[in-house]
Amino acid sequence: MNDITVLTYERVSTEDQTVTKSCDDQKTVNDRFIASQGWKVAENGDYRDEGISGSTIDRPGVQDILIRCGEDKTIKAIVVTESDRIARGNLAYLFIREALKKYGVKIVAVTQPMIDDSDEGEMIGEIMGAVNGFLGKITRRKSMRALDEKAARGWWPGKAPIGYKNVNIGTEEKPDRIIEVDEDFAPYVRQIPSWYNQGYSYQDIADKLHGQGLIGKLNGKVSPEEVRKIIFNDFYLGEFLWRGKKYKANHPPLLRYLEVHKARSRSKEKGHTHSTKELKDKFPYKKLDFYCFDCKDLRITAESKTKHYPRTNRTVEYTFYHCTKSKGGWSKCTQPSINKEDLIVQLAQKVVLPIEVDEELAEFIFEEMNNQYTHNKEEQAQFSHSINRRLGQIDIELQNLMEMRIAGKILPIGNKTPDEVYEEYVGKKEFERKNLLSTKLKLENNSLEWRKKASNFLTDCQDATNKFLKAEDEKKVKFLRRITSNLFLNNKELVVTHQFPFSYLLKEGSHPSVLPRVDSNHEPRS
Repeated sequence: MNDITVLTYERVSTEDQTVTKSCDDQKTVNDRFIASQGWKVAENGDYRDEGISGSTIDRPGVQDILIRCGEDKTIKAIVVTESDRIARGNLAYLFIREALKKYGVKIVAVTQPMIDDSDEGEMIGEIMGAVNGFLGKITRRKSMRALDEKAARGWWPGKAPIGYKNVNIGTEEKPDRIIEVDEDFAPYVRQIPSWYNQGYSYQDIADKLHGQGLIGKLNGKVSPEEVRKIIFNDFYLGEFLWRGKKYKANHPPLLRYLEVHKARSRSKEKGHTHSTKELKDKFPYKKLDFYCFDCKDLRITAESKTKHYPRTNRTVEYTFYHCTKSKGGWSKCTQPSINKEDLIVQLAQKVVLPIEVDEELAEFIFEEMNNQYTHNKEEQAQFSHSINRRLGQIDIELQNLMEMRIAGKILPIGNKTPDEVYEEYVGKKEFERKNLLSTKLKLENNSLEWRKKASNFLTDCQDATNKFLKAEDEKKVKFLRRITSNLFLNNKELVVTHQFPFSYLLKEGSHPSVLPRVDSNHEPRS
């Protein structure tokens, strides 16, 4: 029993923690435990994810562990200090645990010896996974509340765009970050609307800025799209949008409203703007992590062309997806484009079809959904009870108001007569009642429809490809973003990388791509 080879895993959630010794401390605890058991750590057997939340299962360290466990049959366990290091959240924990069990590997939590591979131990592990996930949600809720409060005070809670910079006016222990003008880059930004109104294109402006020494996101030439976004970003006018709400900003504006308004109007007339809902709906597959095979870090874009057929007097519009065809010195890419219809067929064949969900796994996921529904049911009942109580209060308030009206106790307010005051108050209460009844009805419908929706889950798993092809484009894209890590276009053929856990549900003969993952900042990861 003591002759066991193991791997170790450590994780911290935030970037700030990466500068501490937290992972090293975890490793010390893991190594001490392994030594006490007479086990040994495999060569290069320590894996880490630093600055990554445990609620996501798409972590390089975890993926590398799963790959190694699949290839190296001598590995028997993954040692962590606590179960929340491997995953926060019941579903994430269960997926990782079940994937490891396929390879005969168990999770050993040093400070939680009750979590083992027995039925009782697995049950405790699932409970701890749920608790860890709940605590993670509470932490995120607190963080978002703090960011919301910061936005309400007029300070942008995120990273400053070009022309501005983040400045900490507090201390390292209690940081207080605000936005200030970056005088090194602000002069470049201020020229952009004026140049565009003089007749320069986005490409021309990008070239001029590069000639003056401005560096873009990739330490190269600023792209035409970056130029366009500066013109259409209200941040430069002293406002910002945060979580669906617009706020008046404390940072000084860099651009003048009239000049920006003129530039935006000119851009729309020329069809240069690409952020409208109409164009986003027209090219939905641009929202995917979709890249050129040759250029690697350049995204796939789209355009439409119309063709008229005189013989039948028909005009047909075709949509093509292709490389943005620009990088560094704006050299052209030779990769051919793919039309939308062929793209959808390949997505069905190479993304959806290879995923094989057997009945046992589908039933397992169904049971998890059922458990989550049962957990939320009590909260929904309490919410429904609160709605009923408020509806009763509204009835009493309206009754009291009627009695006051009959008794002549309602006084005029401003230019409003007592009758107008009464009607306005009644209108507000009726509007509140209508919203509460609508919310209550939605809760009841969700409760009644859940079983019906869940009962169709197994069928949907077995018929996923047909369901995908029949779905609307927006639903296709939403589904694809959940199950793919990257898509690459290579000579009109898709090269697909599936996200975990779907990468471990592929039919035999289907293998994940060896291409590098690409982060949202377009920098490849090895």
